[in-house]
Amino acid sequence: MKIGILVTARMGSTRLTNKHIRKIGDRPALRWLLDRIGTEFQAELSAGSVSLWIATGNPQSNSTFSAVSEGSPAQVFFGSDDNVPLRHLQAARAHDLDALLSVDGDDIFCAPEAMRAVHDALTAGAGLVKTVGLPLGMNAWGYSTKVLDNAMSNASETVLETGWGRIFDGTEAAEIALDCPGAERVRATLDYPEDLSFFDRAAHDIPAWERLPTPDFVQAILDRGLHELNASVAERYWENFNMGISAEKDRGLASTQTYKERLHRVIPGGAHTYSRGDDQYPVNAPPILERAKGTTVWTPDGQSFLDYGMALRAVSIGYSEPVINDAAIRGMEAGNNLTRASTIELEAAERLVNLIDSVDMVKFTKNGSTATSAAVKLARAYTGRDLVARCAQHPFFSYDDWFIGNTPITKGIPARTIEQTKSFAYNDIGSLERLIDEHPGQFACVILEPASTETPSTFTSPDGEVMNYLQQVEALCRRHGIVFILDEMITGFRWHMKGAQHSYSITPDLCTFGKAMANGFSVAAVAGRRDIMELGSIDKPGQERLFLLSTTHGAEMCGLAAYLATMDFLEQHAVIDHLWKYGADLQAAINAAATQAGIEKHFFAAGPAVSPYYATVTSEGAPWLELRTLFAQEMIKQGVLMPWLALSYRHGEAELAKTREALAHAIGVCARGVAEGVDKYLIGPAIKPVFRRYN
Repeated sequence: MKIGILVTARMGSTRLTNKHIRKIGDRPALRWLLDRIGTEFQAELSAGSVSLWIATGNPQSNSTFSAVSEGSPAQVFFGSDDNVPLRHLQAARAHDLDALLSVDGDDIFCAPEAMRAVHDALTAGAGLVKTVGLPLGMNAWGYSTKVLDNAMSNASETVLETGWGRIFDGTEAAEIALDCPGAERVRATLDYPEDLSFFDRAAHDIPAWERLPTPDFVQAILDRGLHELNASVAERYWENFNMGISAEKDRGLASTQTYKERLHRVIPGGAHTYSRGDDQYPVNAPPILERAKGTTVWTPDGQSFLDYGMALRAVSIGYSEPVINDAAIRGMEAGNNLTRASTIELEAAERLVNLIDSVDMVKFTKNGSTATSAAVKLARAYTGRDLVARCAQHPFFSYDDWFIGNTPITKGIPARTIEQTKSFAYNDIGSLERLIDEHPGQFACVILEPASTETPSTFTSPDGEVMNYLQQVEALCRRHGIVFILDEMITGFRWHMKGAQHSYSITPDLCTFGKAMANGFSVAAVAGRRDIMELGSIDKPGQERLFLLSTTHGAEMCGLAAYLATMDFLEQHAVIDHLWKYGADLQAAINAAATQAGIEKHFFAAGPAVSPYYATVTSEGAPWLELRTLFAQEMIKQGVLMPWLALSYRHGEAELAKTREALAHAIGVCARGVAEGVDKYLIGPAIKPVFRRYN
């Protein structure tokens, strides 16, 4: 009798990309399984009574397996891409196999005892046989080619299309019971990033695990608590007859596609903001989200996460807040976008002018980049100068060339444009003074945020007046005739209803708003002094025209209605006070957990409580992106998505309690990473800086 051992594997997993070739210890994950089988069946393989195959799909997508199998007794069989039983039958027919011993490629620790028991049963004439009693991923099963052929011939078209489905309905399987105490507590199948961590740690921490009898191996896993590494993974895969065969549930997607592949195929960067890109998250982060409510986001397959990203800080109340949604719907039902200016447009403009002390006029748009670029254009038109001074510590002002040319990503930007933007340091008035002195009479504007990770420092002037850094910048701009632009995309309607400019007692010439302005709806604004803003007017006969902003959707009524409702909500519910308090509590929780773990020098939270940040630094104080990635990875395992710290009104005591529990786990793992090496615990590559010259 000729028995083929078929290891079913295919590249293109939707849950853990390239999982079969990810390293566990010193070799690819799948190679551990091939070597395990090769050792157990060495005699039979040499005699030719057993052959070993990686049964995979189309050659173009799965050619990698040829390299994985090199040097092992395994050969690669390319068959049906979507239908696994058909692939097995194709292999049996192509190589005259009488029976098939089936092992899923995800089951790296498949027990030799289970494979041997199935082999012996098939040799004795069993038609369909499986082992039971071992942990998920350690059992094996098998069937004669005749039984598989008959099952395929008798299956309905619907069943055939589902892959394994109910292929063997009506066929009684012989069960071989194997004793293994504690089996139900161990998950040993490679489907998610947590599983990869489990396999890696088990292979690393348990001496000579390959030679241990399976019950002893399982006991060693339990004794070391390694089963807890992936215990939180929900059973999100499909098992057939408890036989250890898992199948991708791709929810209607073509089998070779993943969300990541689909996104990158049609969207440059895979998202419409680079900070949402794959390179900004650990590999176990959800690649795509489907919906959100309050502070919770959901993936298409039903996973949920407590979110601290809050739509890149655009949501300050909570996702899908009913009163905001209702207002937006009323705006849509009123026509949403009219031929002339709308009453909502007028009401929204008057509301902002009355709210922000420095604002006489406002122009609405759809995103912050457009607003800041409009402010720069106004400044250049007003002063007749070209140069822009921007704060180096503030990470993002616009996708337009005037800003991006001042980052490492200069491709596609003319040299002249690059030369027109200069950088200065926050809280260092001397650096701005020197810049202005080096280019006298050439700066059109100075642009910065009121605060980011740092708040403005204070000092006492020679006449005894206490001033802050922003007041120094304002005074310097006034002296040199430079337009003072304050970017309040993040600080606006967080620090204070009148903006951070009110908190720090400054009066910018121009200011920009967005983010929390409409609780996630697309509204941004450039606003400021009348004599500057009026450069974009059409009611000044004889004045040379400035084409400021002209956007079809800039005054879309649903967004402006949401803005008005958001302003009402902020005032009625003391949202800003809540953000300050919750942020302080969250900072304290993070720092307490880091101190308890002994890594407070490497991991800490700081910044303004209303918009805090967490930092991961090396012993030399340099950013430690690997540690940051490990932290985010472990928080995701606990159901918390924390790429940064964006707070909302709907973050309450329950959310803080869940966060504290997640922090205890994640920072504990980070502490072990600091002591033993972060790479030991990190799954996949570290996140990368957004502004880098090369991918």
